[in-house]
Amino acid sequence: MKINTISFAAGILSTVAVGALLAPLQVNAQAAQAVPPQIPVRAFFKTPEQSSFRLSPDGKFLSYMKPWGEKGAAAVETTRKNIFIQAIDAVGKPVGEEKRITSETARDIAGYSWKGSKQILFVKDFGGDENFHVVSAAVDGGGKVKDLTPFDGVRAEMIDDLLDDADHILVSHNQRDKKVFDVYKINLKTGASNLVAKNPGNITSWVTDHAGKVRAAATSDGVNTSLLYRATEQDEFKPVITTNFRESVDPLFFTFDNKRMYVNSNVGRDKKAIVEFDLATAKEGKVLFEHADVDAAGMEFSRERKVLTEINYITAKPERKLLDDRQAALYKTLEAKLPGYEITLQSHTKDENRWIVAASNDRTEGARYLFDA
Repeated sequence: MKINTISFAAGILSTVAVGALLAPLQVNAQAAQAVPPQIPVRAFFKTPEQSSFRLSPDGKFLSYMKPWGEKGAAAVETTRKNIFIQAIDAVGKPVGEEKRITSETARDIAGYSWKGSKQILFVKDFGGDENFHVVSAAVDGGGKVKDLTPFDGVRAEMIDDLLDDADHILVSHNQRDKKVFDVYKINLKTGASNLVAKNPGNITSWVTDHAGKVRAAATSDGVNTSLLYRATEQDEFKPVITTNFRESVDPLFFTFDNKRMYVNSNVGRDKKAIVEFDLATAKEGKVLFEHADVDAAGMEFSRERKVLTEINYITAKPERKLLDDRQAALYKTLEAKLPGYEITLQSHTKDENRWIVAASNDRTEGARYLFDA
């Protein structure tokens, strides 16, 4: 097992700031008379030099965002966060020169994801009107992006990147009716777009199963929320359960056989619990987790091994209930290598052998590591 530091993300500025604030509290007379250095306000809001680390599915590239651009008059920064990649060698160490694959100058890229190991997806506002488009950037494309939703006055967002389908993604946008968002399957090679879920007017979110089929949705009138379900994409959506502002049934993801769903629900209980939910009968099944004092926050799974891995919740600090021996062994190894830190898994390869690991605590945002299992 090998672990390599890839960046000291944020944390330097906050550490300096805390040190400056504590300086006047020294008990000796000389320290009491000392004037702490002034720190420019800009330092507290400065964009990190590197952030948002991701691994390509094949584990051959590390991607991240960093500022790129020029400085204008009076050293006013006009840099924007863009996406860079760097090769990773056989033992999991970044090698060679970094390569910039986007050239955004109007605004920062807010976030991104890999689609296969040859292109990256993100959303881009072309006109500054908040009508974001879904675009792709090839790792060898020289900074050019391809608009996958090239419609004027239309706002689009990702629904499912269909990790097991190399050529397609699911997006929602409002081209048909500016008031509602339908779901379309887009071919990344040809740009062809096919409607797979039409919004009747009140659907606010969509849920896909493990095969990438749109099988569930949620509606809301501002007070009451309904969970909708259909057995196949050829069927009509039908309401399963309606809750008011006091209760909620939040869909997480389908069971691996795509027949039931895991939900985070407080129906009939004081705190949210993670349970199996039968969409055909609207009945709760097995309770996977509940806590007497706090709500359940969410649950993770291994796409590669098709097992549930962990449940997350927050007491005085973030905590987890581990459901899988391999995941438990991974955390045990990382905690031994990084004692005194909270461990967060941020990205992994498709085979789940390489991971981006964040180590932080109440004193620092810490470092990001590349871990090879």
